[in-house]
Parts: sequence; C-alpha cells; structure tokens
Amino acid sequence: MKLSEAFRRDRSNEGKTFDIPFLSGETITLRHAQSDYGRAGRSVMQSRFPELMAYANDPVEKARRQDRILADALAYLVVGWSFDDECTRATAADLLFENPELMEWVDEISTGGDNFFTTASPGSASTPAHGRGSKGGRQKTG
Repeated sequence: MKLSEAFRRDRSNEGKTFDIPFLSGETITLRHAQSDYGRAGRSVMQSRFPELMAYANDPVEKARRQDRILADALAYLVVGWSFDDECTRATAADLLFENPELMEWVDEISTGGDNFFTTASPGSASTPAHGRGSKGGRQKTG
C-alpha cells in the first residue's frame, strides 16, 4: 500500500450522503467528525462553552444550552440535504437543535469511520488489540 492511500483528509472533508432513517425520503450529506470542518466546529464551540453555559442554573436550561452548543458544532459537518430550505450552517444548526433525535443520529453517523472510509482487508492482522493489558499506541523504532 502506498502511504498516500492511507490519507483520509480529503475524503472526510468531501462528505457522504445518507438517508435519514426516521424522515422518509430525506437525505443529508455529512462530513466526517474528524474533517477540517468538524475540528473547526468543535474548536469554536469549545471556546464559546464557558460563555454559553454561564448563569445556567436550571437543569432544563443547561440541557438546552448544551444541545445548542452540540447543534452548532455539528452544523459544520452538514454539506447539504434534500429539504426544500437552503442548507446553511445556521439552518443546519436549527434543524439539529429542534430535532434532538436527528442531532444524536448525526453525531453518531459522523464519527463512524466505516461510514466514510473503506476498511482494511479482513486478512490484515497488523492492528493491535486495545483490550485490558494492551499497551496500544505507537511503537518505537530503531
């Protein structure tokens, strides 16, 4: 395998179209959570988190603010959709915030590598297990 075949940045930034399972006939195109856009969205929202959570003492208000932060971050992943309305970061954030089930689904789908990338061949045994007692991580060389 060439090293360039292992590069995933371009593919994660392009996005992939998915059928929305609980909105019959609707699709959404998402970037991977580790795309440049996903990382930017998380960075922006993490920097705004203290400001957005300040003075939220009521548990319901805290949960709504946390949902807004997550919706705003996930909106960076939305490339397009089949809805009649224009797809912008603001409309994507509103769609996700107002539909918590969709927000949770997008969060789950966008983090799955199998949803965006081809996997290694089944005969490949070069990936170490990360179970109990496994050191994992990168090994030192020469």
